[in-house]
Amino acid sequence: MAAARDGAGILCGQLSRWPDLHGIIRDAGAGGELDKLLAALGGEDEPDQDQVLAWLQVIEDACASKGLVGITSREHAFRPLPAGLFPASDLSAWVCPRGRCDRVVLPDEAQAPPACVVAGGTPMRPFTLPPP
Repeated sequence: MAAARDGAGILCGQLSRWPDLHGIIRDAGAGGELDKLLAALGGEDEPDQDQVLAWLQVIEDACASKGLVGITSREHAFRPLPAGLFPASDLSAWVCPRGRCDRVVLPDEAQAPPACVVAGGTPMRPFTLPPP
């Protein structure tokens, strides 16, 4: 389910950029849901997508009640690749090491593989576009 992957990717990116966000989510009353979500996404088995969406919604609602919106959502809009990167065949990026979210980190955003907070700090997996 694309919505679950999208929300998980957004939350992963937010948690990676803002380590204090863990505490903010807990203070907002969604710490239990965050723990369950991180355990499910970081586990070996594929998580139930409906349950992932439910946890994401509880986290979003709890944070929104404290004035912090957009922790697990964003407006969907076309985001072009930076100039000069397409259709190059050597574009490298990093993606979710477990393939459970849509987070992508481009080389201009990090010099080394960034860590996946959800997967317990596991380095993100390298990805290269196939030749055109």
